[in-house]
Amino acid sequence: MNSVKLLIFFAFLSTICAFKITPSISDGLETDIKEFPFLISIQQSTLQLCTGVLITNKFALSSARCMSRRNIPQLVVEFGNTVINPGVRDGPNNVGISEIIFHPDFNYTTYENDICIIQLQNEINLDGFYEPFAHLSVTGSRFQSGTIGTHAGWGATLANVTNHQLHRADVTIISHSECITAVGESKQPFFQNICAMDKSVVCTGDMGAPLLINRILVGITSFRNGELCVNIPGQFPNVYTAISFYISWIESVIGERFTVNTFLSRN
Repeated sequence: MNSVKLLIFFAFLSTICAFKITPSISDGLETDIKEFPFLISIQQSTLQLCTGVLITNKFALSSARCMSRRNIPQLVVEFGNTVINPGVRDGPNNVGISEIIFHPDFNYTTYENDICIIQLQNEINLDGFYEPFAHLSVTGSRFQSGTIGTHAGWGATLANVTNHQLHRADVTIISHSECITAVGESKQPFFQNICAMDKSVVCTGDMGAPLLINRILVGITSFRNGELCVNIPGQFPNVYTAISFYISWIESVIGERFTVNTFLSRN
């Protein structure tokens, strides 16, 4: 009888362990907002819609596709929290959105120039954080295949499974030619895209999340071919909008210049 109970216990334990490693940014690790203080969650009602990246205390970058066709008064931004609480609009870590500025050449159908600038209603205070705003990649857009990057956000752990805990994952950059082959004909990456492949895959709520190399923002999540949240290792890459192509536009919108960053991994 005891041995039967023991078997049931271990079976239950195995089920719990299997659940805990279920993909989130699918296959990511839990992390703390202190590691990525520039991340914001863009919410509507109780839903985590998109992820954004703060570049100043009043402006953030995100995916134009994710932010398009939204009713701005219904949106709220949550910042400075590891575990987000969608549904709260007036907390100390919430702020509204005053405007969404889409890239003038953004194409909703092809995802070309998938980038937008979010202007917050009020300046936010992140004085308690080290490097609270992202450093942008202003030079270089191509990285050697095999370069390791980092992806972070609050995307769903599985299709239709919400996630409020911040996760991070390492991804491996692949070449543009490799990306074209892997993505296939339905959604071709553009020259202004960076692609990465790994165990982790983007999921609902990850659009606009950052791709970081050496803690520098080099891309924001645009799309992934294949079914979101379904992980078939080595089949479909995550596709990001490369920030360096849009620096002049960003500077013209927010009225601020960004310093030059150099990458040893650039080719």
